Amino acid sequence: MKRLFVLALLSTAIGYDAGADQVTVPLGDPEEPAQLEVSLVNGSVVILGADVDAVVIEIRDGDDHGSEPPPGMQRVSKALRALKLEQHGNRIEVSLNPASNAGLELKVPFASRAEASTVNGRVEVRGLTGELELHNTNGRIVATDVSGPVSATTVNGGVNVELSATPARAEMAFSTLNGDVDVTLPESYGADLTMSSDNGAIYSDFEVTVAGGEAPKRRDVGQRMNGKINGGGPSLLLKTFNGDILLHKRRP
Repeated sequence: MKRLFVLALLSTAIGYDAGADQVTVPLGDPEEPAQLEVSLVNGSVVILGADVDAVVIEIRDGDDHGSEPPPGMQRVSKALRALKLEQHGNRIEVSLNPASNAGLELKVPFASRAEASTVNGRVEVRGLTGELELHNTNGRIVATDVSGPVSATTVNGGVNVELSATPARAEMAFSTLNGDVDVTLPESYGADLTMSSDNGAIYSDFEVTVAGGEAPKRRDVGQRMNGKINGGGPSLLLKTFNGDILLHKRRP
């Protein structure tokens, strides 16, 4: 196990670039995907799938100000000093001091799994094929071209998820209290749906089959609705209290 605070990184194999506010964490086994746990209080989390064999962490939107550093030297930013890492092989836990207002952008191998959360900010994931568990309190969740399975939950903000052309065939759930839930699936994807909007409409590009026949593509009144698309399949939950539900077909 490696438990690391950034100021000690100069004596480790971890790459450290104070000028770019960037840290590179080699994986314990580069042949296996990374398992990320990223947790912030104030700030956004962006996780990008990339052709890399390490986890590259960049600090974004730091609030560092001050005089020019002495000649030939560079300032170690306040945001970078707030970064905390803990590594167990390919499992990497990342957080910032709760007082920091900085955000994080991480580039990780495509097949990585990720748990990511923030309280005040945005959670965004693009291009990952591993399992995702995404949480927010005050902000949006956006996941694009991901394979999943995906669980995405926020309180105040929308949930936008676009699954890749070859998504996992597994149970998934997307929910918010205040905001829209907007989900895009491959045209042939089959699922058993539970959709619930107490104060909003439900829209679907898919023909949703419910008990007793087919539902219309637009449902004006909220509340709970169970049905199937393309003959059914894994359980798929879409839920909001104040907002609309939109279920789209991914076009070729």
